Amino acid sequence: MGLEVTDDRVHEGQVDKADKEGKRKWKEKVVYGNRWLIESFFSTFERWFGEYVVSKRLGNIRNEHVFKVGIMIMMMRSGGMRDGCGGVDVDEKIIRSGRS
Repeated sequence: MGLEVTDDRVHEGQVDKADKEGKRKWKEKVVYGNRWLIESFFSTFERWFGEYVVSKRLGNIRNEHVFKVGIMIMMMRSGGMRDGCGGVDVDEKIIRSGRS
């Protein structure tokens, strides 16, 4: 009948290697593992501006947040305030990762 005997351990090792390589590529593609970056950003945002919003209407709430984030990025780029981010230039990492 011509049955071929193979070593399952070798095959499993090749599958494991392929799985690890695929997972690594997926992590790079979706920028997996950068949650700490976003958590640091929002933690710093809340520390600087608090958890409150002055505006009442949804459009104005959005504008207020855009304004606050703009101020935060300007201050971080100037090097004036980097607390809570461990000296990491958060906005540059977010821009490089393709997220904004």
